[in-house]
Amino acid sequence: MGLFNKKKTVDLDEVFKEKYKALNGIMQSAHEELDYTIKAASMELAIEKYDQLLELIDQGANFDREHFYKLKEDAIKELDLIKGLE
Repeated sequence: MGLFNKKKTVDLDEVFKEKYKALNGIMQSAHEELDYTIKAASMELAIEKYDQLLELIDQGANFDREHFYKLKEDAIKELDLIKGLE
């Protein structure tokens, strides 16, 4: 019965790093994409991922919230620019 009582601890920093790595892949893909519709969809996904990173920081991940908030704002500006070109 002792096996079921142990709670797994989640390393928020590791979860953050994994999500940030995926986010960087999405951003790179968006920057390389030539189709503006796909590029915009990728940027929207990236913005959602930034929100997830900010939530992890709020939960205790040890990263600079202001830095990632600024990166999210930059992604939003880039998305607005892409939408203006469509």
